[in-house]
Amino acid sequence: MLSEKIVFALNEIEDRFLEETQAMLEGKAKKPALRRTTIILLAAALALLLAACGWAIYRATMSYREPAPEDAMQYYLNGTRREQDNAQDTDELHLNLNFGDCALILHFETEEKGTAHAYRFPDGALPELEAFSVTSLQRLFMELEQFTDLYIDPQPEEQSLQKAGMTKEEAKSWDRHTEFRKDGNLTLLVELMDGPRLHETDLVFGWPRGQAKLIRDDQWKEYHRLELVIDTQWGEDQHEYVKYLLLFHPTGQYLLNIAAPDGQFSFEQLEQLADSMEVIDTGVSYSLNHGSSNWSVMGFASG
Repeated sequence: MLSEKIVFALNEIEDRFLEETQAMLEGKAKKPALRRTTIILLAAALALLLAACGWAIYRATMSYREPAPEDAMQYYLNGTRREQDNAQDTDELHLNLNFGDCALILHFETEEKGTAHAYRFPDGALPELEAFSVTSLQRLFMELEQFTDLYIDPQPEEQSLQKAGMTKEEAKSWDRHTEFRKDGNLTLLVELMDGPRLHETDLVFGWPRGQAKLIRDDQWKEYHRLELVIDTQWGEDQHEYVKYLLLFHPTGQYLLNIAAPDGQFSFEQLEQLADSMEVIDTGVSYSLNHGSSNWSVMGFASG
């Protein structure tokens, strides 16, 4: 049964518009085609119908801003205070933090519960690089089972694998976080973050002090694309310049973070790498407990 909102929306459409629409559906439309107003009103009514029937697809969003001193104390860290002598937890500890001198803050609007994604590269995509730190999809499935104090909606690994239609070996071939090196130096970082991790958590770039240069903010394929160069300042004269290709999928609700030291790769090369990647939705649903903090520092470092 149609909701009241849909009925009201249909009632607002003039009879002649409905007649033209019916003629079009019956193949009797007169030329010229439907007026723009007709199409807009019909689309609005259909959108309401889809939403009422639960068919509308949720579209998550990614936004960014430059932090400022007035942002002070809006980020928090919750934990427990320990006695120094015997390292025992005592009373609860709450810290408010100021990231006003950092380079950039990314904010996401995602659903609390989402599905696990993973990626892999085709053979030979990175012939000169060595993967030396890899977090596989199978590890996420294990964490969902083991760390029940951190995960609100844990699923046993066996159940997760079955739902994803994978064996343990197959799950090991799909990655969530990979660090690559060349000649012993960290050269490339590829990371995937699901909507549950991004929910109520801002990503902080350029900590403790930094500046951001925005290269692109547009749509690339099915992604919202951000290209950034982050200058992170450590002390007075030490700077770290890193390129970030950030690809956010609004319906999949996941973020691909591909980062490299400035000078190692061009953004065109990072885009080619992203274009070669295969990303899957495993169908395994989970959510996270965000009670300890509402931020995460993004940086280019091993570990």
